[in-house]
Order: sequence, then C-alpha cells, then structure tokens
Amino acid sequence: PQGLVLLTSSVLAIATVRLARRKVLAQQLYCIETLARVDVLCLDKTGTITSGRMEVEGTYPLPIEGFGMGAGEGEAAVPVDTTVLDFALANVARATSADANETCQALLNYYADRPVEVSEPLSVIPFSSSKKWSGASFAQGSYVMGAAQFVLSDRAFAQVENRVAELADTCRVLVVARVDGFTPDGDMAGEAEPVGFVTIRDEIRTSAAETIGYFNEQGVTLNVISGDDPRTVSSIARVVGVPGADAYVDATTLDTPAKLDAAVDRYHVFGRVTPQQKRELVQALKRREHTVAMTGDGVNDVLALKEADCSVTMAAGSDAARNVAEIVLVDNDFASMPAVVAEGRRSINNLQRSASLFLTKTLFTMGLAALCIALPPYPFEPIQMTLINFFCIGAPGFVLGLEPNNARVKGAFLTNVLKRALPASLAVIMAAALDIFVARVFGFSQLTLSTMCLLTSCAASVSLIWRISQPLTPLRVALFVFVVAGILVGVIGFPELLSIANLSMGQMVILAVIVAFTCSVFFKLATMMDSLKPRRRHAATGFGRGVRVRLGRGGGKVSSTGSTAERFAMRVAADMAQRREARTVREAEARALEGVAQTQPKKKKSAGAKRSRVTKSAQGIKVSMPSKKKK
Repeated sequence: PQGLVLLTSSVLAIATVRLARRKVLAQQLYCIETLARVDVLCLDKTGTITSGRMEVEGTYPLPIEGFGMGAGEGEAAVPVDTTVLDFALANVARATSADANETCQALLNYYADRPVEVSEPLSVIPFSSSKKWSGASFAQGSYVMGAAQFVLSDRAFAQVENRVAELADTCRVLVVARVDGFTPDGDMAGEAEPVGFVTIRDEIRTSAAETIGYFNEQGVTLNVISGDDPRTVSSIARVVGVPGADAYVDATTLDTPAKLDAAVDRYHVFGRVTPQQKRELVQALKRREHTVAMTGDGVNDVLALKEADCSVTMAAGSDAARNVAEIVLVDNDFASMPAVVAEGRRSINNLQRSASLFLTKTLFTMGLAALCIALPPYPFEPIQMTLINFFCIGAPGFVLGLEPNNARVKGAFLTNVLKRALPASLAVIMAAALDIFVARVFGFSQLTLSTMCLLTSCAASVSLIWRISQPLTPLRVALFVFVVAGILVGVIGFPELLSIANLSMGQMVILAVIVAFTCSVFFKLATMMDSLKPRRRHAATGFGRGVRVRLGRGGGKVSSTGSTAERFAMRVAADMAQRREARTVREAEARALEGVAQTQPKKKKSAGAKRSRVTKSAQGIKVSMPSKKKK
C-alpha cells in the first residue's frame, strides 16, 4: 500500500500544523494518536488547574517565648516592631530569591512594601521537592519554611494539626519554625519550634472547570497529583468539578508499594506526592492497561512525564519538563487540551477508514496471486488497476482522511483496519475465482475475464466505501457519487485505454449475478467482523521511549533501555530461552521415566498383583512401589 505512507505522513503533518495554529507544539507525531486514546489523565495542580500565580492570603503568628528578643546566646534580637513570623518569612524569601519558585515570589511581593528589617543570611538551604522546605540562618537565628508534616516533629505537629487543617481547607499552608541551625548536609539541627503560619492562595484558571467538564463527558478518568497539602488539593479539585475529589490521600502514608498500588483504585486526589511516587502512580495505572496522560511543568514532574504514555507541559514550565514532554502548550493554557484530543481523534479515525481502502487492494492482490499460481493466468491487466487506484483508493482515501471527525477512538488501529479490509478482500477473491470458473466453462476470452474481474472488484470497493462512509454527510454523499460516476465514465468512455471488453447481453447478465453475489458476501462478512469483540483493550506504548532516569543523592543518571528493535529482540531471545529450558526439562523427565521403567524387574501378571507406578509430581519424578507382605 504505497499511498498509505504518503497519506499517514500528510494527515499527521496537517494535524501538527492545525495544532500549531492553536498554540500547541507537538514534539512527537505519534503523541497525537496516543492522546486521542487516553482514558486516564493525571493533572498536576500548580500550572494546570491553577495558573501558577500565587498571592499571600494572610499570616498567622503563634505566641512564643522571648518575643522581640534574641532567642539564644550571642544572637541578635528581632526588632520590637516586627513579629518573629514576619521577620522569618521576609528574610527566608529574600535569602532564597536566587532560585525563587512561585511561593517564594508571592512572599517577596507581599513583603516588598512592608517595613521588615533585612538581615544578611549566614547560610541558605534552598527549597527541595524531597524535603518540602527551605531555610536560612541569620544573626537573629535559624528559620525554616515549608509543609508542616515535613518540618515539625510528630509531637509538635500534633499540637498545631487542627489549626493547619482549618487553614488548609481553602489555601496552601506553610509553617514557619525556628531551629538550632543546619548540618553540613543541609538538614535541620534540633527540633523545630513553630512560630506561625502563612496561607497562600492559588489562582484557579477561568477555563479549568470547562476543560475538566469536557474530559468528564468523554469518559476520561481524572487524577490530581500534587506535592501540596491534600486538603488544599481536594478543595481546588472540588471547585473545578473533578469527580471523587472529596476522597483524598496523603502520599506520606503510602510508605509501601502495596499501599500505593491499592490507593490508585480508591482515590483520585493525591497530596504530598514525591517525584518518585508520581512515577510509581503512573506505572500502577499502566499496569492496569490504562492509556495514561500526565501534565506537569516542574522538575519534580519529569519522572512521571517520561513514564506516561503521553506527556503535556506548559511553555512557561521548566526546561527539563519541556524537553521530556511530547506536547507543549505554548500559550500556557490547559483549555487547549480538548482541541488536541479532537485533532487526534480526527487523524486516527480518518486514517483507520482510509487505510482499509489501501489494505483491501494489497490483500486481494496477494490472495489472487496465490490463487493464480494454481489457476493461471492472472485475471487483471495492469492498466485496469489505474481505475481502481484512483477512484476506489486514492481519491476517497485522501478525502476521508482529512474531513472533520470527533468520534471517540475505539479498539486497536490494525484490528479496526483489518476488520474493514478483510471482508472486501475476501469478497473480491471469491468473485475473481467465480469469474475464472465461469470464463473456463463458457470459454470467455482473457479480455472478457479481466473486464469481469475489474467490475466485480469495483463493486466490492464501492460497497466498502459506502460502509465506511456511515453515517452519511453531504461530503461523503458527494464522494460516493463521484466514485461511482468516475468508474462508469472510465468503463464506458475509455474502453480501449483501460482494456475493457464489449460484453454481450448474456455476459452482462452473468456479470450482474456475480456482482450481486460479491456485494452480498461483503456485507455478510462485514457484519460478522463487526460482531467480533476484541479480547483485550488497546494500550498505547509511545514509540521511541527507551530512557531510564534514576535520581540519587549524588545526582541524576540517564541511561538507555535500547531501541524498540533491541527490546523486541531481547523479548524474543528470552522467550526462545524459556522454551529451550522447558524442552530440556521435558526430555530429562522422559529419560528419567525410561530409566526407572527399565530398572523394574519383569514379573508375570497375576490377578491380584500390584505393580509399581511412575508418575510426575511437583518435585519431579514419583515412584510408587507395592508394599511387600511378610510371610
């Protein structure tokens, strides 16, 4: 099917151009199909549901001892007109501003016009997604800022847990605590003592609810995976309409692979998730044969983005996320996702229909070639295939391949194509065999035989075009009329050019009967094919993936799992080795059975005699000997 290569390349290239007009960059062509088949979409809250812009909602200091004074020997005092909480927040944010995230930027904006003394940092601990906090040491003491569960000890957290839960219902909550200092490895020294809280509000995208509603209507399962407090994530997920958002889980409690695997089936909102857990959640979903898409824009999302079948990021995200992702939303708007899904559906649904036309000719040509080895000659003239190629394959293939189509993608691509192409191919082969039989019985010429085969093949092709054009639209009706008219004009108007014979009345009657038989066989076979149910669902794999990412304290390591061909060869080699091992075991068992049987003495058969018995068991060979009675 030579034209199928051109058609596929053209359809995917046009899809890429259309997406570019919508400010969507497709970095891999195959991701267009994958996203059209996605049934689970994992969303990172920040930058996807929310715009990524944050603002400080309020600060809530706690009563502490030594207010306004140096808390330790040799330490400077916090200014009397400034709370310890404000001093710590403002100065930790300024100290870590070189690598400021959105949270730090919100604090910098909040304290930009507030009179808080600037203190020179003695040491700085930048924010880490694994630690969930940042900190700095000053002459006035050492302070950390981050998630309460990660900063405070169990005893200290139990004292403020109710207050944190109350504030976290609508906003992100950070605790500010005083520590004795920091170790050379960047860990906290001593037990953290909370001095207050700060709540930060995420700006929810105005289009988020509409986009979430679209995926709900399409039957796509939505999971929200975030490193923030699960209560905050759940609250935002409820606002935008994520189903099951009321039930959430704190990923810090999923400390074993079994717990994490079980949580996938129960929850749709995950909070306090580490980068490694994000990847493990995606892996658990893929083990359940889901086609998973992941959205994210930060470095902590890279592992999950690489593991997902289709990865989506924002142009404003980190360089690492953009390099890994297959789809980049240039305008940083999650509302572009429905357009991407629609474009993928149009491309794949149309390619499935058009590919069936190309493969029909390939299959019946192969079948007739095999048939004509036994019953020569080959019934078609080369020039006659031009009529089939243009009116039955080329023109309808490209028209159907580029028309609008937003139907949901169902089943595997090759299975869907063969279910349409096989009935037409079998009908053509059966009709050609009947034409050859009739031509030999009645002594028709080779030109008459080729004409009859051409017309019966066109009848099967037209029937296929009619079937794949359902439901009919004005464009499809016009295409069908064009195909039928083109075939008739070619047969009637250019008989010499196309090697068409003038048929007698009797030959035309016989041809009409064979054409009716061909169409009847096609529609019955097509109905049978449609009734077949697929044994297993399609799971997109993501061609070209072969990168393994490992993170450790000493840094990251990127290695290759090999190309697709290498991984296939490894699977084949492993399968062959397993078969050889099984065959060796069977041969060894057979030799053992023969050896045991030969060592048994031959005895005359008697009515009540008991014989030894050799059988297989889980441990290998089992020999049952008759018991001897004492005389």
